[in-house]
Amino acid sequence: MRAAIPLAWVLCLELAWPWPAEPVVELRVTGGIAGVEQRLVVFQDGLARVELGAGRSVHGSVCARLEERKLEEIRRTLEAAGFEYLQREYVPARPVYDGYAYSVAYRGATVRALDPLEDAAPPGLRAAIRLLQEVLQSVRAGGRGCGDFLPGR
Repeated sequence: MRAAIPLAWVLCLELAWPWPAEPVVELRVTGGIAGVEQRLVVFQDGLARVELGAGRSVHGSVCARLEERKLEEIRRTLEAAGFEYLQREYVPARPVYDGYAYSVAYRGATVRALDPLEDAAPPGLRAAIRLLQEVLQSVRAGGRGCGDFLPGR
């Protein structure tokens, strides 16, 4: 029950958060032995938000402003992946137990792929997931509190 209160608080915050732009893409990485959940949302204006959690609780979030060339690289890579032609799920013949699941939401389509990516996901989707993972790690390492990015600050 204790985990439900912080999660409910985060969900309320999420609904009330005054983000300055619409999302371009969302990546969710879930799984592993610890039940990790990481979420990256990249917005039209270059703001990137990462939420970190395990199990059903969110442990925190950080934000960073992406450079325009990184934002363009993300857009080009997502377009090259051809989301309108992708299946909704890619599962390898021999999935890894306690492996990771990657879910990418872009332009109204959500595509899910399971480890090992090389066995199931097409090259364009793999490239998009790898790039988004790099952005997620970069924001995790160098991001600041998301309140620093509220309008008027």
